[in-house]
Amino acid sequence: ERKPIAIGLTSTTQPKTLNFIAQLRNLGYANVNKRTYFESSIVVKSLGVLDVSDWSGFNIPDGRSLSGTGSVVGDVLVAAGGSIEPGESVGALTATGNVTVAGGFEVEYDSDVDTIDKLAVTGDLDLADATVTFADLGAGSLAPGTYVFALCTGTFTAPASPPTPPSGATIDWAYNSGQGAALVVVPEPSVLILLSLAGLALAAWRRRR
Repeated sequence: ERKPIAIGLTSTTQPKTLNFIAQLRNLGYANVNKRTYFESSIVVKSLGVLDVSDWSGFNIPDGRSLSGTGSVVGDVLVAAGGSIEPGESVGALTATGNVTVAGGFEVEYDSDVDTIDKLAVTGDLDLADATVTFADLGAGSLAPGTYVFALCTGTFTAPASPPTPPSGATIDWAYNSGQGAALVVVPEPSVLILLSLAGLALAAWRRRR
């Protein structure tokens, strides 16, 4: 099996935006056609732009993945058995176009530094048939807060079979007025009790003054 195709490695100061076929040829795939990408997964580096806007039916097939921290231009279908994995470690992958995920949507987060992957789509994001998974790269627990892992400007469709959220968190599938999803971590009840007691003590102290 070929190594993953890395998009954006040839530029250090400006994004590398090319038609996907031209990108592959620049990377040494001399006899390339629109089936070549089936042989490899694709990593879009931070300065990379994967342009598939002139490619009707571009998809990530079974056993292959689309990942990275760069940008994708054009519609993308992640087929059953394929996966989309924002970031390299934890990071954000952006897309301009409609994204439909019928395979895996793999979300990593790091509880040591309270960060999470994000897929940001300018267009529709359809996760109806997606298998969403969460993996912690850290060794602790996420601090209380809202951690957005999916966001779009168009129509957002949540998974028909939602995943089990990480311990201590819930999933808001209607984040941002129904245009995204986020992990929501609330303080432990014991912490809330302590905060409440502290508030009462402060109020009593002020009254005594």
